[in-house]
Amino acid sequence: MKMESVNFVVLGDPSIAGELGKKGSSADMTFFERKLSDTIFSFIAPSGFPKKVQPLIQAIALAEYAIVNVTTIDKVLGEQIVALNALKMERGFIVVSNGLDDDVKKIVRSTVLEKYEFITLDNLKRKLDGGVAAVSADGATKVIVDAAFEVKGIGPVALGVVRRGLLKKHDELVIYPEAKTVSVRSIQMHDEDVDEAASPARVGVALKGVTAEEIERGNVIAAKDTLKTGSEMKIKFEKSLFYKGDISPSSSYHLSIDLQVKPVKLKLEGSDLTAAADKPFAYEPGCSCLILDLDAPMRIVGRGVVL
Repeated sequence: MKMESVNFVVLGDPSIAGELGKKGSSADMTFFERKLSDTIFSFIAPSGFPKKVQPLIQAIALAEYAIVNVTTIDKVLGEQIVALNALKMERGFIVVSNGLDDDVKKIVRSTVLEKYEFITLDNLKRKLDGGVAAVSADGATKVIVDAAFEVKGIGPVALGVVRRGLLKKHDELVIYPEAKTVSVRSIQMHDEDVDEAASPARVGVALKGVTAEEIERGNVIAAKDTLKTGSEMKIKFEKSLFYKGDISPSSSYHLSIDLQVKPVKLKLEGSDLTAAADKPFAYEPGCSCLILDLDAPMRIVGRGVVL
C-alpha cells in the first residue's frame, strides 16, 4: 500500500501540535506525527524560535502547509509572517482565538497568508480526518536532511523529507555539498520499512558509504550531477520592507537555502547580490534563498533567487 505524506509547520502558539499528532523527537525543532489510513501527517514546531531564527526557517522548509495558531499579536508572530511570506508558503490555515480575526486579516493583507483558510481548531481536526492533499514534486530525487545518528546493527540513518522525486531502496545517490557517493540500504516511514518513498515523504534512510558524523542538518541527498556546489553565489535580491538596516560588506550575515544556514559576506550592487561563504552550499540555479541578520530586531533581511 502506497503511503502519502503531508508536512505542516505549526506557528503562532505551537501547543496545538500536541493535539494534532503524537510527539516524537525534540531539539530546536519538535516533531509530531499522526497516521490516518494511508496518510502520514507530520507537524513541525520550531521550538528553538524565537531565541534563534534558524529553526523557524528550517521548519518552514520541511513543510508544504502552515498552521498559524494566533492567540496574541506580537513581534514573534510578525517575524513568522515575514518568514512565511518570504519563503512563499502559499498553503495554510489560520486558527484565531480571543476575537482577533479582523486584526489578523489586516496584518496578513498583501502577503501569501491572505490565501490561508481561517478555521477553528475543531474544524481543522475534521479537515485532517477528511484528508488534506499531498503536495508532491516530480523530478530527480532530492532529500533534505534535518538530523542523523548511528543505529546499532544498521549504521548511519539520516532523517529528512523527500523534497522531490522518488527515493528507492538500493539507490546510488550523492550527499551534497560534500559530493560523496552513498547507497540507500533501507527506508522507513512512520517506523515502517518501505521499498520506496515519494515526495513529500518524511523518511528515515539508512545509508552506506558515509558515517553519521559526516552527515549534518542541511545536507542534501540527491541524484548525481543534479546540484551545484559553491562558496560564492550571485543572487537576485529583494529586500524586506521590515528590515531597516542597510547591507554592509563589512558586516556578517547568514544565507539560507533549504535547511542550509551558513555565514556569508555580502556585496550588493542594485538588486544583484554576491554572497561569499567559508563553506560551500549545495544549490540549484533558480532556487530561492533568504538573507538573515541574526543581530537585528527583524532578522529576515530579504529573499532572493540564486542565479
